[in-house]
Amino acid sequence: MKTIQGVSDKVVVEVVQDKEKKVRGIIVPETIKTEPQEYGIVSSVGPAVEGIEVGDTIIFHRNGGQAIIFNGKIMRVLNYTEVYGVLVDGK
Repeated sequence: MKTIQGVSDKVVVEVVQDKEKKVRGIIVPETIKTEPQEYGIVSSVGPAVEGIEVGDTIIFHRNGGQAIIFNGKIMRVLNYTEVYGVLVDGK
């Protein structure tokens, strides 16, 4: 099966569709539908990207990057600068 590899400073993410389920142990609330950000799970990063790894859950603007459908999934290709942050477990 083919995959998409991010190039340069690009981050490829699978957009989280079900806002109620847990994403890497973090509950994403239903209220997110009215907020401007999206959540996604990183599927690849370009070589110029630092601090973001495959499998991370990131936050980005709902209209950020370029939306694509790949292998039946909604994906976004974002510039590194369009990523607001990485979700991490609290201590």
